[in-house]
Amino acid sequence: MSAVGLQSVISGTPASRVEALRQLLGYPLKQRDPEGSRFWFLRPGADEVEAENTCPIAVGFYAELNHLGEDQIPQFLTADEQQNEIYGHYIGRIVPNQPVMYLLLPDGESPTATVRDRSGRVAMILPSEGKLRRRQIQSFGWTEQDLQARLNRLRQTELARTDRMQEKALSVIPLVEWAFYEPIKTAKELAIKLAEVSRKIEQAIPTVYDAERQGGYLHTLLESFTRKLLPTLKPKPDNDKDYSFADIYAQTIAYGLFTARVFSYTDDERRRQAELNAERKETDFNRQNAWERLPETNPFLRRLFRDVSQQPVEELGEDLVDAIAEVFSILRAAKMDAILADFRAKMNREDIVIRFYDRANAS
Repeated sequence: MSAVGLQSVISGTPASRVEALRQLLGYPLKQRDPEGSRFWFLRPGADEVEAENTCPIAVGFYAELNHLGEDQIPQFLTADEQQNEIYGHYIGRIVPNQPVMYLLLPDGESPTATVRDRSGRVAMILPSEGKLRRRQIQSFGWTEQDLQARLNRLRQTELARTDRMQEKALSVIPLVEWAFYEPIKTAKELAIKLAEVSRKIEQAIPTVYDAERQGGYLHTLLESFTRKLLPTLKPKPDNDKDYSFADIYAQTIAYGLFTARVFSYTDDERRRQAELNAERKETDFNRQNAWERLPETNPFLRRLFRDVSQQPVEELGEDLVDAIAEVFSILRAAKMDAILADFRAKMNREDIVIRFYDRANAS
């Protein structure tokens, strides 16, 4: 995809611009949001029949994107009005009408504008549970190669690769995270990235714990930990050397989700081989079903993640939910085939899975 190829997307009527984008991405279906909103839906799929049950990319037009700079766009999109409109739209829809990404284009440009004299920016939003955060927003100028690279990753030919599509019931959920995050390809990279997010989880735990009522989810879990594992465990450490409930919980969440992702990927690989010409029945990898992908030989992890999946956002708190959602996004975007090959090569030298948190802290 080149800057010249984007020319037909930058001007014209909203319908013609969305149609030009549909053709560039190679998607079979374009439609207005069937439930009513300002957004257009572009649905990937092998054909229109499959696309009808595919979660869409939502396309919207905002005149503010004509003049706002890269640092101003996240502030604009996370303000109350846009927060209510975009995140409200996301949580107000269910599969298959719940967008996996919002692609926002500048509006109000001159009909004769070209890519070179276009000053606006294109914004990408990767929605998840909890309100929109800055980390979920990226923006690009029309001539930036990064924009062209991201859009190339969203092409139907790329999304259709077997390791980038996941099915949930009868609906296909495009794995668009890899267009938003730079895909991780080595075990060390993954270890460092997961450790960074683990620290966010650890920092969020004390706030949620303090706001929670006695007998709430985290209080009950801490009581279980102190009764069965460490009698002196505290919600947060007294110093940097002590382990705490927040620290252990954060590491367990990140390690457990990586384990679930490995089992999810390897199970799906075996299923694809066994059912190459049959209907695929993979499940999506998210907070609600990650526990099902954990091995039954580890009942502790399965029970822990089952309990996590049942907690409403209001109970876990937005910061904690956001950090857990970031772990899912990183793992969904990761190149699992390359990472697992890297793990196998290092298997007899170091256990990166278990040590990822300490290694990242030391780096």
